[in-house]
Amino acid sequence: MKILATRTTALAAGAGTALSFTLFDVWERNRYMSPQVSPVVHLAAVLILWVVPAVLFVVGFDRKRWDPNYVYQPGAQADYREIGIRTLFWILGGVVCSLSLRLAI
Repeated sequence: MKILATRTTALAAGAGTALSFTLFDVWERNRYMSPQVSPVVHLAAVLILWVVPAVLFVVGFDRKRWDPNYVYQPGAQADYREIGIRTLFWILGGVVCSLSLRLAI
């Protein structure tokens, strides 16, 4: 199964990231964590809730982009433009979800 990064998946990933970080914040306030464990939990949350959706659903996990010489190929500029647009959709999804959560709470 191949995961394709599209504008729709980027929008949904942004909303999912905002929702999951809000739920993580609520969960964290109700738990006691020692000062040694807290940074590890935060790092794991950032990696799972922010980095993984961004790589899979916004940038896309296509092996051609991980080639160092890909930036010199003709299709790279159009690809990077589309990644920029998907990043804006990701941010838009996060902002809309965060605002709706703030208005609901």
